[in-house]
Amino acid sequence: MKISTLLIIAFMSFMMPYDIVQAQEPLQPGIALSFDDTYINEWYEANEVFREYGWKVTFYLSRFHRFSEEEIAKLHRLEADGHEIAAHGYHHIRGVDYIAENGVEAYLDYEIRPMMSVMEQNNFLPTTFAYPYGNRNDQLDTLLLERFQLLRGTTSGNPDVENFRGFYNGSNLVFGRGIDSHRDDYHIEYLLSLLEYAREKNKIVILFGHKTVAEFTDRNQTEYNTLFALFDYMKDNDMRFYTMEELSRMKN
Repeated sequence: MKISTLLIIAFMSFMMPYDIVQAQEPLQPGIALSFDDTYINEWYEANEVFREYGWKVTFYLSRFHRFSEEEIAKLHRLEADGHEIAAHGYHHIRGVDYIAENGVEAYLDYEIRPMMSVMEQNNFLPTTFAYPYGNRNDQLDTLLLERFQLLRGTTSGNPDVENFRGFYNGSNLVFGRGIDSHRDDYHIEYLLSLLEYAREKNKIVILFGHKTVAEFTDRNQTEYNTLFALFDYMKDNDMRFYTMEELSRMKN
């Protein structure tokens, strides 16, 4: 009886698909970091500063139709370095509010279709989308998941790390935590505590910023010192970078 049971277990293990076995392996902890809006020149400079860390991030572009040929060329070079070029809206509007006033088709014609068209014309094929202002609801999620593989909303505050909403959740809707220095909830020790928890629990922290700067002087600026602190911790603890497109291929 015992021998028969062992044979059955061995047979079932042999028949188990390879991808299911692989899915049971723990994630390598790390960060899925993205930057939003239009700050191509600043991101391009930051790419040289942080290249030594092997950083790979997602750049969510809005107002793509306003970019110069030089800026678009820089985006292609960033993509060639392994970064993801992704979508953040044609006009950068609050989608929920716009649909409530104008309807779904008007929203698609104003914000999504022209964005996809101009990006494709410049040889970018975005597969993930970040909501401007984090403005989303279930209706908008359903609408945009017909066009994108993953959506990024936002979360804020400094809850206990066990209750933090911005760890990768295995779905096609994820939530990023802002790291710009002007934020009321900015606290580098808290951000590092998220990395510590991710390292201990094999999780991925989802973070986002905007304009990368050596020293912040205004809203929506991510300081180099913040990134150095995060990246040094990652380097010391064998953590890795994930793009949002990589998360989209990992989702359950």
